[in-house]
Amino acid sequence: MTDIETVALFCQEHLNLGSIVRLGDEYAYSHLPLCFLDAVWSIGVRYQGVQRVVKRYEKWAGLGQPSSIHTTAEFLEKLSTLVSAKIGSPAASLQDRICSRDIGLTLR
Repeated sequence: MTDIETVALFCQEHLNLGSIVRLGDEYAYSHLPLCFLDAVWSIGVRYQGVQRVVKRYEKWAGLGQPSSIHTTAEFLEKLSTLVSAKIGSPAASLQDRICSRDIGLTLR
């Protein structure tokens, strides 16, 4: 067991953190790409809007099952399709934060 694991185990067993700390839903995303959306979209907006964007993308991309895997490569492929097609789906509002260029996707 590493030192970090030992400290974490000690904290879980001896500190009543559950009654003090409650992590938000953003700490429990079922797919890593949802963290990317959260991070990019969070720039300069209210967090309730970020949560709506993540939920819309999750629905649009068919990510209802946490047991399934949505890789970063799949996310970029879907996002590239979305941005280049400029479709009118709810997830298309991602174009406000991400733009398409000849050299690929570039974050603003």
